[in-house]
Amino acid sequence: MLRSRGIDLSPPRDDRPFFFHTVAVFGHVDAHRRRGSLDTAQSVLVLRLLMIIVSAAALALFFSPFVLRGALPPAPEFWRGGAYFAAIGLAFMLIEIPTLQRLVLYLGHPSYATTIRLAALLLGAGLGRSWLDACG
Repeated sequence: MLRSRGIDLSPPRDDRPFFFHTVAVFGHVDAHRRRGSLDTAQSVLVLRLLMIIVSAAALALFFSPFVLRGALPPAPEFWRGGAYFAAIGLAFMLIEIPTLQRLVLYLGHPSYATTIRLAALLLGAGLGRSWLDACG
């Protein structure tokens, strides 16, 4: 009955370690839960709204220089370059998010895992770039 209303009260596991996370971010949120007792449903709704706002702001900030200049460059190199850097960003996120989830299991808190993982990624990127400069 609870699952049909969008509530997941199953025990935490290694792939879902937060016992208080009972509402899926992209799942259905029951109207009764919106008004009611648990803060998780309200925070998921706020998270959805923030994702929409941040996505719209990112698109607006990315395309605003082209709009202010007059037009998007029609050259295929522009679109290939944009796809290349978008793929780099996507790959970075696809590596970072699962490693953050695994580090939470070892460190016990998402803030610690985020701090350690971002420091390791930035240090690794900086050392890799320094090594490339030294070799070439």
